[in-house]
Amino acid sequence: MSMVWTRLALAGALALGIASPLAAMGTEPPPDTPASCKEANKAKCPPSDAKKAKDAAACKAGDKSKCSAKQSFLDKYHAAVALIDAARYDEALAAMREIDDGTSPDVTTYIGYINRKQGKMAEAQMYYEAALHIAPKHRGALEYYGEWYCMMGNVGKARQNLDTIGTLYGRDTKEYAALAKMIDDTAAQKKS
Repeated sequence: MSMVWTRLALAGALALGIASPLAAMGTEPPPDTPASCKEANKAKCPPSDAKKAKDAAACKAGDKSKCSAKQSFLDKYHAAVALIDAARYDEALAAMREIDDGTSPDVTTYIGYINRKQGKMAEAQMYYEAALHIAPKHRGALEYYGEWYCMMGNVGKARQNLDTIGTLYGRDTKEYAALAKMIDDTAAQKKS
C-alpha cells in the first residue's frame, strides 16, 4: 500500500510542478566499472567479458547466483509481462510491483496498464503520468494513456497522444496503429 501513497505523492508533486528526483534517474543500472578500477589495481575491476559470458550462461542454465542484477531484473520483468499477456493481472501486478523502484518507465507503464484492465482508472492514470514524468516520450505510456483517455470519453486528448506518437515515432508503429484503432472505435460508438 505504501507504493500507492508514493505514487499519489508523485502525482501531487507533478500537478504542482515540483521537480522530482526521479527525473534525473535512468532505467539502466549504474555502470559496472567502479572508479577505483585502475590499471595498477585490477582486483577492484569488474569481471572480464569472458567471465560475464560464462556467468550469463550459468544464469540461463539455472544457477541464479551467477545472474547479474540487470539480468535478474530482466528475467523478472519478462516473467511479469508473460503474466500480463496471459491476462493473469493480479499475479502480474504483484510481479511488477516487486521490481518497481520508480525508475523504469516500462514497469510503471505496465502497472498503469494492469490497473486500467482491472477497472482501477484513477490508479492507472497516476501510473501513466508517473511513467511520462520519468520518460516524457515513452511510446507505450503515450499509447496506453491515450487508450485510457478513450475509455474516459476524452477522444481529443487521446488524439493528442496519437499525434505525439506519430510525430516522434511515425505512423507505422504498433502503438500508433493500436491507439488509432481505439480512437476510431470510440468515435464510432459515440455516433451510434
